[in-house]
Amino acid sequence: MRITFESDRLIRASGPEVWAVFMEQVGLSGLDPGLAGTGFLTFAPLGFNLRVKARIKSLVPGESLVLEGRCLGINTTQSFSLIAKKKGTLMVFQEELSGWPLALTAVFTDLKGQGRLNQAWLARLAGLAEKPTPSP
Repeated sequence: MRITFESDRLIRASGPEVWAVFMEQVGLSGLDPGLAGTGFLTFAPLGFNLRVKARIKSLVPGESLVLEGRCLGINTTQSFSLIAKKKGTLMVFQEELSGWPLALTAVFTDLKGQGRLNQAWLARLAGLAEKPTPSP
């Protein structure tokens, strides 16, 4: 069984501003791009006060991050991409879950609720990235 969630939001800020806030929110600011494909790290998914172990599948600083992990027999791949637009930066989040335990949890999974949760996280990220910088 496989479940995919995808959400996006136009954030009225530059790509570098959005990337910096995003990396801070997931607890990965200062991440070395050389870590891609090696070992595991812990991060805060969607900025939650929770730490998850994952492997960096790919990392292009300022553009994209793909993480892979496994928990209780469920495989997860989370992709975050930034796309430059005229009026800001489009942040695209995609999560794919797979594994036999999903068949057991599918009855309890509120797919629309998960989509709303993802949109709420993107709205919070936008609010942080769009804040004006105080002048000295």
